[in-house]
Amino acid sequence: MSKTSRRLSTLLLLAVSVAACDGAIEPEGVPAAPRGVSAEILPSLAGNRVTIAWEAVPGATSYRVDVGSAPGLSDLGSLGDVAEPTAEMDLVVGEAFIQVGADNEFGSGPASAPVVVHSLDLRDVVQALYLGSGPLCEMADGACVTFSGGRFKGFPLGTHVTVRISTTLGDEAIAAVVESLEQVEDATLGQVTVEWSVTEDPDPIPGLDEVTGTRHPDPQSVGCPFERGCTIHQFRTFPVLASSRAVQKISSIQAFPHDIVGHGILGMNHIEGPIASLMGGPPPVFAGALFPRLSPYDAAAARAVYASGVEPGAGRATFQSLGLVK
Repeated sequence: MSKTSRRLSTLLLLAVSVAACDGAIEPEGVPAAPRGVSAEILPSLAGNRVTIAWEAVPGATSYRVDVGSAPGLSDLGSLGDVAEPTAEMDLVVGEAFIQVGADNEFGSGPASAPVVVHSLDLRDVVQALYLGSGPLCEMADGACVTFSGGRFKGFPLGTHVTVRISTTLGDEAIAAVVESLEQVEDATLGQVTVEWSVTEDPDPIPGLDEVTGTRHPDPQSVGCPFERGCTIHQFRTFPVLASSRAVQKISSIQAFPHDIVGHGILGMNHIEGPIASLMGGPPPVFAGALFPRLSPYDAAAARAVYASGVEPGAGRATFQSLGLVK
């Protein structure tokens, strides 16, 4: 063997040795770690589930999914021999780390980077959004601001609500409001329906079964207690809504669906917790970074409430009797 050949052989051996020490060498032929792993929680009073998806891995014949209380663990659940790059499984309440690996005839490939999800008891979400109390109202001062006295605030079941949106909001904010309005019928199981229009009136005043929204330079001059703006409610009999008027100064785009749809139509309160929500979540509700529409938790909470047949005005005792809160 020539000196050049011996030198190349030595360098190759050194490279393999270093790679092996670093953990970079995998058994020949095993599939790579899956990429693009995502997880969507499906909240339910009966128990949450999670849908997991990832990019297909070349050479993989099956996949495995591990859910653990820390990366690398499967103490919260696991699935093996998954044929397609998607899976659905039960999810306990708490923080969970989800990882996916690919397998083939050569063995098991490395696990993906962990995806972290936070699973909450839907009853706690219902209590925060609809009664303004509970563990998801204790994480920050004013997290569950409510003017309903701990009772379900909303339009009577079967109400058709007319929404008038002022052009003062601007195109981007109007589009965000409309996106949330399109969720209302599904979230309320058809118990509240809506129609909407855009008006050039800079300050539309709502009539019975109407909700309006405007951007105003001085919300306090029209009855808001806060300089930043508010939602002004009129009631048939407290806390059953007759109308709502959302008035905001210069604020984030998300503030308008938050006020018009969340407070104004659905009567929801604020919430704080490790979830995305139109009504709060991290960061705190007044930080100007809300979820831009009803989140899966918001929609699931609304469906649970409206499926129960509970009427606006009901309090905690009624919610408990229906299994909506603890």
